[in-house]
Amino acid sequence: MSLGYTVYNGTYNEDVYIYRSINLTGENKETTIINASNHECPIWIISGNGIKISGFTFLGKVTSVYLISSHNNSLFDNKIQDSTAGFAIVFSNENIIENNTIIKFTMGFLLEFSTRNIIQHNKIINNTLGIFFALAIGNKILRNEISNNTFGILLLESISNEIKYNNISKNKIVGILLRKTSIANQIQCNNFIKNLKSVNFKGCLKNNWNYNYWNRFRLLPKPIFGRVGRLGLIPWINFDWHPAKKPYEIL
Repeated sequence: MSLGYTVYNGTYNEDVYIYRSINLTGENKETTIINASNHECPIWIISGNGIKISGFTFLGKVTSVYLISSHNNSLFDNKIQDSTAGFAIVFSNENIIENNTIIKFTMGFLLEFSTRNIIQHNKIINNTLGIFFALAIGNKILRNEISNNTFGILLLESISNEIKYNNISKNKIVGILLRKTSIANQIQCNNFIKNLKSVNFKGCLKNNWNYNYWNRFRLLPKPIFGRVGRLGLIPWINFDWHPAKKPYEIL
């Protein structure tokens, strides 16, 4: 059974290391602030299981939340801004990250060597790279606002992930980028709106694109252009065979 604690309003200039099951709730996420902006290490290092954290603002210099070999946790309803990475999830499985606001990072989410995590209902805005999956399998990106980043989502050597019902909009270079044998991913029912380029892939032959909205009403299948081959020099086309005729209401 998890121990439960409320953290009262205030600014706390410290780092936190959690290694066992616990439930931490900030009194108000706008005024319960963990500030480690002068420190060179992550604000929260989580290596335990069954942990719940909600109701905080995190201000850091390096990484706000670092999960390492940590499973079955829930981090929700937090505001995270102004450091190198919002969430770094490494060798960690079956975590739920939801209803957070992630603003002004080099990287909003890094998820590496991890599986069956759920990233949902978050606002991922004004970052250099919104979400980065590396060697990640079977995770879900669902119903997020991914907008005004330089790059929205990057998948690198990542397999069988689901990217569904997201608003992917106004990203300055590309909405979704797939690289190096990222295959069997389900990319469905998303809104691609006013990105400089909606999608780019290289070295990734087989992903499932279906029922996405592509900037405007489409009657015919939507071609998705990329490159394949060992050096990534061969032009290739995927198709969304059933593009949506109008944008989805996501959040």
